[in-house]
Amino acid sequence: MRVHVTLERSVASDPVARRLTFYRALAAGQIVPGNPGRFAKHGIITGEMEADHLDRVRAVPGVEAAEVDDEEFAGQCQIHRGEPARP
Repeated sequence: MRVHVTLERSVASDPVARRLTFYRALAAGQIVPGNPGRFAKHGIITGEMEADHLDRVRAVPGVEAAEVDDEEFAGQCQIHRGEPARP
């Protein structure tokens, strides 16, 4: 599943803490990063991981939130924003 991991503001603004938390979150969730530009610009890790690792990522010090990508979930249900469901 695709997830978005947001770092705490204080961590995101400190280059050393930011990098350390990035690698800890990747390891905890066994995340395969998917959008390095988003992390560089916004401090948000976007990637693919197994659902049963979500709580591990949330427990990493410096992680503010770890959430499932809503659009991917909607896509699995064949519901797309602004478009009718497809058979």
